[in-house]
Order: sequence, then structure tokens, then C-alpha cells
Amino acid sequence: MLLLGSSNVFAVDCEKATATVELNECASITFKEADKRLNATYNKIYKSLNEQEKKILKDSQNAWIKYRDMNADLMVLPYLRASMYTMVYIGAKADMTEARIKELESVPSENLK
Repeated sequence: MLLLGSSNVFAVDCEKATATVELNECASITFKEADKRLNATYNKIYKSLNEQEKKILKDSQNAWIKYRDMNADLMVLPYLRASMYTMVYIGAKADMTEARIKELESVPSENLK
């Protein structure tokens, strides 16, 4: 897998990653992939709703994003001075994003127009 760093181009094999920078990059990739799937799921549902339902979904999603980010801050408190801080923070956001995808997918389809 080819990844772009700040000014370097380097390959990271996430199956074999051991260095902190590699682990952070792999966590970032995992989060970005989950975030893309979340956005696709959200948009699919959003398109099927009437205006009132769209507002409810949008408000819910905005509140959830704030919760996810603040909860990730809480989850990394034990790692504030550790080299694994970034990886744990991004991993927490990725895990919560995966859970949110499942939440959105569980919206009863009979409620969607």
C-alpha cells in the first residue's frame, strides 16, 4: 500500500506494522475507510427521507459526531504521554464509526420512504 506522508512517500504493510508512525498511519487508514462507509450509509438514508426526517437525521448525526470526538478524547486519557496516544485516539474514532454505521443500517426500512 502506497501512502503519502507530509513530504515523503512510503509504503506501509499494516499487517506487519510495528513502528509508531506505521501504526498511526494504519489506524488513520482504517478510520478513513470507516468514515467513507459511514458517509455512504448516511447519504443513502438521507436521500430516502422527507424534509422533516432529513432534519432529524442531520441533527442526530451532528450530535453523534460531537459525541464521538469527545468520547475519543476520554478514551485516550490514560495514554496522554504515551507514544500510542494517536493510534488509540484514531482507533477509538474508527470503532465508534463502525458502530454508528450499524446503528444507521438498523433504521427500520418501513420508516424510509
